[in-house]
Amino acid sequence: MSRKVLMLPFTIVTLFFASCTTSPESVALHDITGYPIAITAGVENSMMIMSDGNLWGWGWYVHTLGAEGIFHLEPVHILDDVVSVASINFAMSTTIALRSNGSLWAWGNNSIGQLGDGSTRDRVSPVHILDNVATFATGEIHTLALTTDGALFVWGGNMHGQLGNGTTTFTNNPTQVADNLIAISTSHNHSMAITTGGDLLAWGNNRHGQLGNGTTTNSLVPIKIENDVIAVAAGYGHSMAITSDGSLWACAY
Repeated sequence: MSRKVLMLPFTIVTLFFASCTTSPESVALHDITGYPIAITAGVENSMMIMSDGNLWGWGWYVHTLGAEGIFHLEPVHILDDVVSVASINFAMSTTIALRSNGSLWAWGNNSIGQLGDGSTRDRVSPVHILDNVATFATGEIHTLALTTDGALFVWGGNMHGQLGNGTTTFTNNPTQVADNLIAISTSHNHSMAITTGGDLLAWGNNRHGQLGNGTTTNSLVPIKIENDVIAVAAGYGHSMAITSDGSLWACAY
């Protein structure tokens, strides 16, 4: 097994590979300008956002990188003006990115519509999904997007009701399920949100009591859990929230 070290400003990226050939789409490292401000690691691939807003990626599975070829041993340029990027947690090779103008883009595996582009067709290049997005969160095989006006849109896998649309049916189109929200969080198969009034909402998988409603029954729609909440985090099988008085609350294991 050989080793290659890529020296970039303020960072060192180390790649390990065997019996690989460089894709024709790979670019010279001197084409990368600025310094890394954010990174994400997906399924056998990595991506970084540079200080100039350009998104670069390398590794296996082309559709996680949005460029031609099977894999890339050196960073390839994917998208510009990017402020955040994340991979769907499950091994489905799907990536979501938010640009500075509020547009949300996705590419990669789309076997159950997890890209949100209205199809189940894999995409090797970024496709536009939604506008006016303030932030987004990715789960095991689903995505939540919060718009600048507080509306929540969801799409992707829904086997535990994690989309909150009242069903357990997958959807390949962004579907609004709530409004008047200021924060969202999702992880494995459950989702959480905070309303403008400070109410904590939760829905989806509740096998371990991670919704915090005193039961282990899944919820297919958002339900109120607590009030006066200012921050929330959904973990794999547990949840945590901070209330306005500084108290930390947790549920499940």
